Amino acid sequence: MVINMTNDSGNVGKWRIWMPDGSTRLVKGSVSSGIWITAVAHGKYMDVIPVGSVSGSSSTNYCDIYYISTASSRVVCRGCYSANECEQRFLEYVHEHRFSSGLPRPAR
Repeated sequence: MVINMTNDSGNVGKWRIWMPDGSTRLVKGSVSSGIWITAVAHGKYMDVIPVGSVSGSSSTNYCDIYYISTASSRVVCRGCYSANECEQRFLEYVHEHRFSSGLPRPAR
């Protein structure tokens, strides 16, 4: 599954999720960056996406910090230590799947 954020007009902070059948859907997330997650959207497809703008702490709520860039066409990466690690994981995923699923190629 590939997830990104288009962050184009009217879609800032919305996670675009490609489904296995090739369709896409948008889920609205938080646009507040650098906050400790205190609330999540539990979607129909078991989405767990940070929402809201209230910050918790490292020992309360979900104990994860959320960073977001509202620049256009960002790939979403979860559970990484750094942006470099996320990029490496994404490139490994792309290489492994060789775009055989029909998903669009990422812009560089």
